[in-house]
Amino acid sequence: KYIIAFSKIKMEKEKVLEMYRNRKITIRKAAELLNLSYVETYDLIASKEIDIGYSIEDLRKDLN
Repeated sequence: KYIIAFSKIKMEKEKVLEMYRNRKITIRKAAELLNLSYVETYDLIASKEIDIGYSIEDLRKDLN
């Protein structure tokens, strides 16, 4: 029973990450769906090496 529940949660997490990867949802929406904070979701996305869509050029513009 626990294995089934764990598998379902993992599958749902992967589905949310895939939705973010395909830009169907924002990081904030992913965080809401995963019941995580924005920072936790950002870290999760980074750990999966998913592009966050923020380049060095974007950072330069933000710093100016």
